[in-house]
Amino acid sequence: MQQSFTDILQATCQAVSAAFARSRVARDNAGDLQQIGPRERQYDVVAAVHYGAGDLRRIILGCDRSLAQAFGPEAVLPTAESPADLAEESDPARLGLGLFAANLQRALAPQLALADRAQRFLLHDSSIFRVRAQGARNFLLRAPTAAGDLHVLVDLEPRAVRRNPFTGTGLRSGSTIVDTESDMGIVDPEVIAKIMAHLAQNEADVELKVSVSRDRVGLLPATVLAGDLDAAGHSLVITAAGLGGRLSEWIAGAEIEIVFIVQDKLLQCVCRVEELTRSDLDDDITLPLLRLGFPDRVTFGQRRGAFRIVPHDRLQGTIRRRSVAGENTGGQDFPIRIVDVSFTGFQVVMTSNTLLSGFKWGTPVTGRIELPLPYDAITVPGTVRRLTLLPDKAGRKAVSLGIEFEDDGSQDPDVLSTLRAFVQDHQRKNLEGEVQVTPCLV
Repeated sequence: MQQSFTDILQATCQAVSAAFARSRVARDNAGDLQQIGPRERQYDVVAAVHYGAGDLRRIILGCDRSLAQAFGPEAVLPTAESPADLAEESDPARLGLGLFAANLQRALAPQLALADRAQRFLLHDSSIFRVRAQGARNFLLRAPTAAGDLHVLVDLEPRAVRRNPFTGTGLRSGSTIVDTESDMGIVDPEVIAKIMAHLAQNEADVELKVSVSRDRVGLLPATVLAGDLDAAGHSLVITAAGLGGRLSEWIAGAEIEIVFIVQDKLLQCVCRVEELTRSDLDDDITLPLLRLGFPDRVTFGQRRGAFRIVPHDRLQGTIRRRSVAGENTGGQDFPIRIVDVSFTGFQVVMTSNTLLSGFKWGTPVTGRIELPLPYDAITVPGTVRRLTLLPDKAGRKAVSLGIEFEDDGSQDPDVLSTLRAFVQDHQRKNLEGEVQVTPCLV
């Protein structure tokens, strides 16, 4: 039986409350629930349960040793129901989190349509494994206590939005109604209504564009509610758990930009906020919701604004000064690490010794980015727009450079095409998303 993500989140929040009630570790307050974007964390103690089928893929618990140990002596769990692998556990922190996880599983399983309700949490060696969250449908419940915060990461199966929303409109199967070479996109209200209904019926994962700074746009994950489409009123409802303090920015009448996938095409539109509401998940935890009016136009993805992505894999490259009239720079390449990249520029870190005056604001440069397979390495001309000194993790000084690509028509069309494909495929992977426990890279 397919469950809505709100049903799963509600069951999880209530199960966490029940597990705390059995453990006798008091929460300072109800905590908060956030829909999280790509992130990676390493906890002192980690436990995870994986399900082979269904909408709930995995739940991961992470906390400091102080809280994990507090769960141990206080936990109330009948010996007959204790997992066998905890009987021989000598580490009090692992034992404590294991007991809390067992209580959580006992409270959660009866409420969910799980293929294997007997599946148990496994304790992971925190020195070897780390928690990585990527993309949409990842939720983080933070439960604060006097001994530290418990983080409960819920990874839900992304919804595949593959059915043709334009059946009966005369289009062949698999075709898209959006002309990717046109700035106009879709303006037919009937077709736009079909797309919005398609997103709601599939409970689609989307992303919201938000302003990070004067020249940067970020992306926040969100999900369209399946049962809240008002076709007559031309509105739909999305979750906004990842917005946090930004909710106050979107009062009625404000505009918000949504990025989504239909028929494997990355599309976007601007909607007007009609109402901010909340859905109760537990006695003290609510899920913020935004009711949005249908857009006037749907266009090809990312034509408005240039957001920056943080690559999943570490990208390396080189940078050099470009010669200007009457100057010979020597053409030396310096190694760089790419922090983020967009259609209009990228941010890099330089750790090699070099004269900073050679890369001051306004310096023309050429950057080479070693993109992973199946993409090719690209070389792009640009200009330094920001230079920041910062210490790296080893305590050494490093230099962060903000590079703006040239906008004078000199860019190689093949390079731009490769860069666009990389950024859009990266975003598509974000929308497909996952949370997992993976081996640390040495």
